Amino acid sequence: MSVTERQSEAARDSDPVLASDLLQLRELVEGDNVEGARALVKELELKWPHSERVRHWAKVLAPPQFLPDSPARRLTPEESEWLRANARKYPGWWIALSGGQLLAAGPNV
Repeated sequence: MSVTERQSEAARDSDPVLASDLLQLRELVEGDNVEGARALVKELELKWPHSERVRHWAKVLAPPQFLPDSPARRLTPEESEWLRANARKYPGWWIALSGGQLLAAGPNV
């Protein structure tokens, strides 16, 4: 996204301080500083609790959650340990585990 496009998007927000905060957040994301963006969005949630755009970014930047494919299938202790140790290396990716061993990983199924 170009600087002009970013400025245009920020101008849609009526409060110039909110617009500036959102622009800073976007720049962190575009600079691949996800941890910095997550920290900033937490601050923005407190500062702008009624902003839909801040809520959107908070949802987008939330850490990934593991959702089992069926209630009958439980993680083994080894799989749980592997996820605790390695999940951050695969943000937004699909992973296949067997025991404590990674079988496959990729951004698409």
